[in-house]
Amino acid sequence: MVNRIIACLDVIGDFVFKGVNFKNIQPVGCIYDIAYKYYLDSADELVILNINKSSISSYIDILRKLSSNIFIPITFGGNIRTSNDVDLLLNNGVDRVCLNSTLYYNSNILPYLSKRYGSQCIIGSIDVSNISGMWYVYIDGGTKRTNILLKDWIEFNESNGIGEILLTSIDRDGTGIGYDIDLINYASKISNIPLIASGGVGCFNDIESLFSLTDVNSALIASYLHSNTNSISYIKKRLSSSYCVRF
Repeated sequence: MVNRIIACLDVIGDFVFKGVNFKNIQPVGCIYDIAYKYYLDSADELVILNINKSSISSYIDILRKLSSNIFIPITFGGNIRTSNDVDLLLNNGVDRVCLNSTLYYNSNILPYLSKRYGSQCIIGSIDVSNISGMWYVYIDGGTKRTNILLKDWIEFNESNGIGEILLTSIDRDGTGIGYDIDLINYASKISNIPLIASGGVGCFNDIESLFSLTDVNSALIASYLHSNTNSISYIKKRLSSSYCVRF
């Protein structure tokens, strides 16, 4: 099985930002420059997250321009509310969509979307934080805690046709202290569909630990790449001695 390195861009319009624990976001650079750099550097996929709830229509020109120059899968998430939003994205350069809060506010939409577009096209984004030893699901960009436990939300996503889950540890996001291996292993035991791990990469060993200590083969990375001192090709070159990767 191929181990994937997925570059993540948190965006407001055509600019990339990054924060810590979903807060204190700081500008990183232009989306076109950063996305194209990651494409040339052998990223397996590009995940673009609309973090300020801008309208989907406001991103169409950006996505068209990106998809005309970047020939790897593009996933888009953030403020996708209706099937019309999904249609608009898929018709303008996006390969997959990533849904989070919408699944909480409108749970009936998921079975419809999965049947209409296919489960492979729909990613369920789950943001969690550990509260007194329990992983609770958060929505609205990590600002609102629900009473839903991770186990129950994974089961809901799976039973309604999600094809893959993007699991983000809010506690680790942007910290550089490594993935939450306990969280990922816990989720892997529950889930029967692929997981993408997110939150906490600070060094190469964090990525290697993800692949060696869990069953997950997809690593989402943001801050570690944005620092401009760490390249995807370097990561893959080091991984290639023990894992199957694409260049």
